[in-house]
Amino acid sequence: MAEDLNKLSKEELIEYINSLRKQLSSEKYGLYFDRKATPEDVVEKCKTNIPFLEHIANKDILTDKTNKKYANNVLIEGDNFEVLSTLNMIYPNGVADVIYIDPPYNTGNNDFTYNDNFVDNSDSYRHTKWLNFMEKRLKLAKELLKDEGMIFISIDDNEFAQLKLLCDAIFGNQNYLTDFIWINNLKGRQISVGGAVKTYEHIILYCKDVQYAYTFSGNIKELQGDMPLIYKSKEYEPYEDERGKYIIKNELYNTNSAFNEETRPNLVFNIWYNSNTDEIKFTNINEEDISDLDYIKITPHRNADGEHLYHAWRWSKEKIINEQYNLLFQDIDGKTYKIFTKIRDIYSTNIKDIITDSTNGNSELNDIIGKGLFSYPKPVKLIKRLISFSENKNSVVLDFFAGSGTTAQAVLELNKEQEDSNRTFIITTLNEVSDAVLTTYLRTEGLLPQKSTKKQLSSYKLSNEYQQLIKSDDYFDLGIINRVTYERIKRILNGTAKKGKYNSTSLTGNLRFFRTRHLESASSKDQNKYNLVEKVNGLLCFLEDSYDEFDKGNGWTIYSSNDKSRYLGIFTDYFSENEFSCFLNHLKDVKGEIIIYSFSLDNNVDKNIEEIVEENLSNAIVKAIPTKIYEIYRKIIDDVKRDY
Repeated sequence: MAEDLNKLSKEELIEYINSLRKQLSSEKYGLYFDRKATPEDVVEKCKTNIPFLEHIANKDILTDKTNKKYANNVLIEGDNFEVLSTLNMIYPNGVADVIYIDPPYNTGNNDFTYNDNFVDNSDSYRHTKWLNFMEKRLKLAKELLKDEGMIFISIDDNEFAQLKLLCDAIFGNQNYLTDFIWINNLKGRQISVGGAVKTYEHIILYCKDVQYAYTFSGNIKELQGDMPLIYKSKEYEPYEDERGKYIIKNELYNTNSAFNEETRPNLVFNIWYNSNTDEIKFTNINEEDISDLDYIKITPHRNADGEHLYHAWRWSKEKIINEQYNLLFQDIDGKTYKIFTKIRDIYSTNIKDIITDSTNGNSELNDIIGKGLFSYPKPVKLIKRLISFSENKNSVVLDFFAGSGTTAQAVLELNKEQEDSNRTFIITTLNEVSDAVLTTYLRTEGLLPQKSTKKQLSSYKLSNEYQQLIKSDDYFDLGIINRVTYERIKRILNGTAKKGKYNSTSLTGNLRFFRTRHLESASSKDQNKYNLVEKVNGLLCFLEDSYDEFDKGNGWTIYSSNDKSRYLGIFTDYFSENEFSCFLNHLKDVKGEIIIYSFSLDNNVDKNIEEIVEENLSNAIVKAIPTKIYEIYRKIIDDVKRDY
């Protein structure tokens, strides 16, 4: 909008100025940028077109359909704003345990496109466009994180400061955990405008809710082997009790003064210890002392921040009672005790915020799909390390800047290397076709002269012929998702890499392929629901993890899970009683859990349908569609209209 201020009426200018005043008055500290200066085409399109997911079954890769261990991983072709919107429609309570993204760094060297145009250093709205682009996607991503989830974001100095402020605003600065320094070029980059040459990039880490945060740990022996300069050898004297060996490192109190009687009142209390009976009691800080002389009082550690009295304990009262065997009470002159936590994993050490080891991302990718198809892929070892910081070995990993597919390979390798690991990934990328690849294709097909210019290519992109081409399978085959992302996953799952270890061995896992589509929004809310219900099959297959078409009729489809233990029935022809009876008959003989989705104009299942299902199928539950999906879509769009 700001670019066209001269074209605005007096009333529009006043409205624009008032919106800026509102932002300034509501945001006392943080990042300010003009959210309405550079509208984004894909977002504008979603205001009048409902995005949905279409399952492209012939692109699925299934290496094991019988073993439950190998769950379904998902690759989605589409703009990540659309993809994140559709995922929010079906996962309103979150789905991802870990998010890793490697967004464009906005260097000004053609690494970031906005509305199909590269953003370079001469663009006065360079940072504004990047912030508008990132903010919308990070807001949607936050909603997809589970409460205990975390997000890692790779970035360099071009946007690091802006990204940190943006994430503070979206995730809350209390949920900021770490800025990992990844040293990826120890020689230093030779291009520098002055000062010291750069050797590292940032990987910033936020959590969804800090109450679920914990200190990352790793095996000291492995870390010393990988990063000997960072993890020095330190020997701790091992002790032993009835539960086995342990070492002592830290006291029970939280050394961070930010955790105190104000911020963690439930973790600030007196502990009373009876060394004769090994019993523990508690009192509040201001409560009278226990009269029993056999109990020694242990007060919280004094806080020296100048504002608070005490440090909080790291454990709750309940945890102290339940896991007292992991506490060591050390007598201090017979007057009180220091309390230490016992570490049973004697080779465990805390992870530091610097990463120096990694493999070569370029050579890894070149070995699998060949040279020259993608620039600067992240190393697999780096992404494996980040994902492994999550203690959940069944975690869902989301990457909505998937690029070459490094995250997919990292997840599949972890599942092979770690016992009981059954992580899955959801990755998405836009199927961008580079000008170089497109030009070669058009010249080969005789659609451009052999010595065509950039101007001729630009002119061709304005033609109707080009609009037809971008909808074709030929164009899909030219894009990054087919030539790089999908190709990489296919080759490591099938053991058909160009060379290297995946030329003779393979990884195990299943891949489901989706593509974003659009449904033009109607003027009537109910009509939108009638139209949308015919397009929700892909979304529901994704949600219920049941992709294989089992049976089909007029207005209904039945899908099954990999191992046929679960069935998904979708019935959309609400007005046909005969078809509903036919639909139920095809479900009567299946064994396993059955989930039925039936059309409804609200979020309530028709009581008559529930009764009929209950009479015929004892192992089925019924849910309503598509109102909830539509309501979430409307909320996303209403938020976008308000803010942008």
